[in-house]
Amino acid sequence: MKMRTPLFLIVLATALLSLSGCEEEAQTTTAACQEFASMTCAVPGVAGCNGIMTCGANGAFGPCIVPETDVCGNSIDDNCNGQVDEGCSGTSSGEDCPTPNEQDTCLTNCDSVGTRKCGANKKWGQCIPPAEECNGKDDNCNGVPDDGLSRQCETTCGKGNEVCSNGIWSSCTAPQPQEEVCDGKDNDCDGKIDILANGTALEVACQGNCGLGSQQCLNGALGACSANGTAEICDGIDNDCNGATDDAPGGCSCTAGQTQLCGSDVGECSQGVQECLSGQWSACKTGMHQNKMWTFNEGLTESCDLLDNDCDGDTDEGNPDGGSLCGTQPGLNGITAPCSLGSTQCMGGELVCIGGVDPEPEVCDDIDNDCDGQTDEENTSDNYETNNTCNTGSYEEIKQGAGKKTLSLNLYPENDVDWLEIRAKELADFCLNDDSEGPYSFSIKLTPPAGLDYDLCVWPSDTYACGDLNQESGSAGACEELGIFEGGDSPETYTYPPEGQVWDGTCGGNDDKTFYVKIINYFASEEDCAPYTLEIEMTEL
Repeated sequence: MKMRTPLFLIVLATALLSLSGCEEEAQTTTAACQEFASMTCAVPGVAGCNGIMTCGANGAFGPCIVPETDVCGNSIDDNCNGQVDEGCSGTSSGEDCPTPNEQDTCLTNCDSVGTRKCGANKKWGQCIPPAEECNGKDDNCNGVPDDGLSRQCETTCGKGNEVCSNGIWSSCTAPQPQEEVCDGKDNDCDGKIDILANGTALEVACQGNCGLGSQQCLNGALGACSANGTAEICDGIDNDCNGATDDAPGGCSCTAGQTQLCGSDVGECSQGVQECLSGQWSACKTGMHQNKMWTFNEGLTESCDLLDNDCDGDTDEGNPDGGSLCGTQPGLNGITAPCSLGSTQCMGGELVCIGGVDPEPEVCDDIDNDCDGQTDEENTSDNYETNNTCNTGSYEEIKQGAGKKTLSLNLYPENDVDWLEIRAKELADFCLNDDSEGPYSFSIKLTPPAGLDYDLCVWPSDTYACGDLNQESGSAGACEELGIFEGGDSPETYTYPPEGQVWDGTCGGNDDKTFYVKIINYFASEEDCAPYTLEIEMTEL
């Protein structure tokens, strides 16, 4: 049965045969080379003829050797005898084949297994030798067994090459792992320099003036012997092995391991700790002393904060943070008195401007707060002006159970009188299983500005109409009958219904009630824009 060779093997064999021909230029160099390596060369005295030369153990290429036989099928005079493909079966074996381009295995003239291809004339072509293998045989029929075969190899230390000779691969030229030594190199190729395989640093035994010790490898060199002793320190031990204890240069004020308190604990300062270093006390710092942590604070520059920042026993001395100009100078950009310049002073832990005044929003206090030459000019009336008569009174409504409603008004300017019409409104006009609603209660409270005597007058609309009321400020009459007048700036409160009466409602009826309210200044000439308040409320008892 005929064996069929895959097409990629045929293509590979053809490429290798081509390379063994004249793909590289023939060379006759004698430069240094790697043992067993081979390359094509020009045969001396035979123009156009190439051979093979191999690198010897001395690192130099040997003579150019001409193959004994031709490589079949490459149309090259490989053995330089003036004939091409002699000894081969020719361009065709003459044997019939079934299908053009079909491939099959065949035996070459050097007894290797090659491939042949069915031609367009349905005749088998010549047998093409296979690629050379490392087996001591001339697989590609060029007259040289194992010619030029090499491959890459590697160890844990790097990459190298192997070459084939007499069917055997040579040793890998890559560097091999060595025993780790102290030289700053990774001798055993484990990725660690001067470190043993168990992960410990390289260390060797040594004899020092204190006895047996060891030397560690540091940065590629062995360090000092551990038995040579160390510099003398104040720790009660003969560190340098000279027979004397604590003979450190400069003497010992303390012994290693000792600590002591230092610093001040006055004011904001707190004590720290000093520790003994090389026989001398360290600087004061935060640390442990007698199993307690001491946080060192040496104090700061005094600040205006009621604290003794500099720890001298005094607080805020010397006007800390103060002394800067403050306020606004009159005469600039239309600014007038009472604005003025002053300076900041530390008082009570805060900076206070002494003698300095800045413009501020105008308020009702008989002072020119905004320093524009006018006083209280922005507070001349409230939202209810003008309401100077009963018939022009401002309307307000208070609903049953809605809580207190607070109004803010003022009596300004001189002889101003305020009137309001207030409707006390029930929640609904119906009820169930009863013939009445309520009872209800209505109240209104006047709170005058401090120091002013304001009076409150209230009438239900079903008692007096507006035209029946005496509207003169300060007059007697119906207002006094209420019995709610209070002298001075005491609050005045009116409550309805009067004692002994009941304000009941009816199912389906409108039980709302309207009240007329009048507020006057008992001393009408006392002009002031300060606000007064009215608190009104309707409840169901």
